[in-house]
Amino acid sequence: VGRGSDGVVYKGTLEDGHVAIKEMRISELKSMEKFEREIEMMRRIEHENIVEFIAVVMDRPKFYMISEYMDGPSLHARIHASSDQYTGEQAINWLTQAAKGLAYLHAFTPVIIHRDVKPKNMLLDNYENTLKLCDFGTVREYGTKMTKNIGTVIYMAPEVFDSNIYTEKCDIYSLAITIYEVFSRKEPYDDVYSNEFTFLEAVSRENLRPLRTDLRECPPHIETLMECSWKPNPKDR
Repeated sequence: VGRGSDGVVYKGTLEDGHVAIKEMRISELKSMEKFEREIEMMRRIEHENIVEFIAVVMDRPKFYMISEYMDGPSLHARIHASSDQYTGEQAINWLTQAAKGLAYLHAFTPVIIHRDVKPKNMLLDNYENTLKLCDFGTVREYGTKMTKNIGTVIYMAPEVFDSNIYTEKCDIYSLAITIYEVFSRKEPYDDVYSNEFTFLEAVSRENLRPLRTDLRECPPHIETLMECSWKPNPKDR
């Protein structure tokens, strides 16, 4: 059914229901530590807006991570399905659920940082009412060793590619870019993103952000929230 950050995802059957099965080979994993970290995090997480972890099966050289199956599209696929529009009310409902999932992660001690928040990592149910965050392959606890350039470039906060010192505020920035995408129905920066290096420089040094004039049916308070959430200084978000 797709690919995660480090493996192929299949649809499977467990007892009377469907599950998502992420298959990974040891050779494809950047490290066993990373894999074990994702499993440990998922075991601790239980929230209505986060995909439920079920089990992990090891059959060397392959590993299988079994989790809840969402029978709808990703939020990214839904946004860009040109034949089927959605309302501003639906958009706010989806974004509210994404924010609730992130707030749950950020309430942990130490804070859990997703680090790859984007519409492709948000899944909908078949009725497109419920949204859940997924793909915890990049997750970290605040205070552990961080890595530069983790995540997807167009959603990445400036501090993530500028240094290895950042907090959960990088997730807030990524959610702001997602707000833009939901209310514009456009890929962020689709008209300016040509070279990764110059793009990152423009975001970091010139405060480049998506064009607010692209927004459609976006309530003023949501636009204000978006602008506050993508400010260059993490402390201001």
